[in-house]
Amino acid sequence: MATTNWQRQDVTEHYLEQIRGAVPYGADQAKIMLQVINHFSPNPKKVIDLGCGNGFLAEILLKTYPDAHALLLDHSEPMIQAATEHMHAYSNRCDIIHADLSNSIEKFTTPNSIDCIVSGFVIHHLPHERKRNFIERYIIF
Repeated sequence: MATTNWQRQDVTEHYLEQIRGAVPYGADQAKIMLQVINHFSPNPKKVIDLGCGNGFLAEILLKTYPDAHALLLDHSEPMIQAATEHMHAYSNRCDIIHADLSNSIEKFTTPNSIDCIVSGFVIHHLPHERKRNFIERYIIF
């Protein structure tokens, strides 16, 4: 598994406590995300949150789609701990897994079973070839 600053407890705490809530137009981004999902998959049953952080995006999806189940993946143990705490109310509707996205997500699910994949920033941190492979494999336009 790759080592990054996101695996540090102090970086995780700083991001969750001081940065995440200050992302410009965060509420607008969430609304747009839901509009796109409603257009392409109006009632998703299985959603994946890549680089889930504390589960912020998955929480929005599970609140919006009461029949959905979420798979949350992150390579940062402190973020996994934060997600486990934050998503406690949804523990029967989500699985939170410590995983490295440099490997295939098919270890945790099959592509045809996925209705929706969301990601905050993690895709941007992947190497170009892995990003391209991931998009070609899982994103259908």
